[in-house]
Amino acid sequence: MQSMRLELSGISRTFGASPVLKELSASWSGPGIHAVLGSNGSGKSTLMKVLLGYVRPDSGSIHAFYEEQELPAEQRLNQMALTGPYMELPEELSLAEFLNVLETFRPSFERKKVEQWLLLCGLQNKQNQRLSTFSSGMKQRVRLLSVFACQLPFWLLDEPLANLDKAGKDFYSQVLASEKNKRLILVASNHQEEEYPFVLSTIHLN
Repeated sequence: MQSMRLELSGISRTFGASPVLKELSASWSGPGIHAVLGSNGSGKSTLMKVLLGYVRPDSGSIHAFYEEQELPAEQRLNQMALTGPYMELPEELSLAEFLNVLETFRPSFERKKVEQWLLLCGLQNKQNQRLSTFSSGMKQRVRLLSVFACQLPFWLLDEPLANLDKAGKDFYSQVLASEKNKRLILVASNHQEEEYPFVLSTIHLN
């Protein structure tokens, strides 16, 4: 079985005069699901962006390991996929065109699984529609699909059930059930237990 690990030591990040993350240390091992819990403004989204390298911490260190080998900082982006309600979609593209772009730039893209998940999430017959015509719930399914399509060792899911109806939530839980033993899945949640089923550990941000 493949192994993954994320380690944080003393991570701090301030925006203006407001400290968002303060001397945060944590460690998560995979495969499996772990959760970062906190209310709005607690720093969950900032932490996810720091892990991926979108935001640089003011202090502290991040280490990612895959198959017991540490990933250089510049390679973390190629081994992780992040989604959150704030992630912009290229709304001028159709769903099919967007998936083709993902397939071009993500070597880990698995077309066969994507076709199965399109059916599961109810978007199979929407592939020729522009993303600009999608509802907020449909767009959130697309965001999730953009991560699920990439068979990477680290998935970072920030408030993954935002705007989803029951069918969307069922799609999410079925994918996590099938993938939780294959990768490290870190979920940032506002204490919604549906977002982190099968969880191995939780930490709380204040």
